[in-house]
Amino acid sequence: ACGVAMIGLSLIGVAVFGPTFWTYSPHFAAPGLILIALGGGRYSCDHLWSLDATDRLVAPHRQVLWRLSHILIGAGFVYLGLAYKLMQPTLLIAILEHGNMPTFALPMPVIALVMTGVEILCGALLVTGRLVRPVALAILGAITLLAVVLGETPLFHANLYGALFVILLAGRNVPIAHRRAQFQQARAV
Repeated sequence: ACGVAMIGLSLIGVAVFGPTFWTYSPHFAAPGLILIALGGGRYSCDHLWSLDATDRLVAPHRQVLWRLSHILIGAGFVYLGLAYKLMQPTLLIAILEHGNMPTFALPMPVIALVMTGVEILCGALLVTGRLVRPVALAILGAITLLAVVLGETPLFHANLYGALFVILLAGRNVPIAHRRAQFQQARAV
């Protein structure tokens, strides 16, 4: 229910904030898909309710939901990299200059171009399902570095931190515990 609510809220965001929210909506919907695919976990209250019917609906589609969450996150990064950083580089440069980003003796346009390339490459790798753990770690590092350097709170990207930590821990495929559960369900039928 919480995963569906997160997806619903990402769609409601479009109505509340306008069509420009579509650029961020995938990054809010993907954690909802992850939650639907993996469930609340061992310490959730799921065991208090009979969720057999829901689990039977989700179990055959876990890997599809898991991959779709990677595609949404990756496509979001690719789009943001192309639309905002590549097509409007002066905006990124202004943000970096305002935050006194260290230049490492490089011109600020070069730093902005490298950041853009990394964002597009990482997003494309997530979409294609390649190197998902190193990509998740790279994005987490980049987001944290920018938050520290620009003096922002990491909570601006809490949705991505959560999703990327899960991807970092689980990798490309749905975690083993769910595949064992699917095998046991198939064997019981």
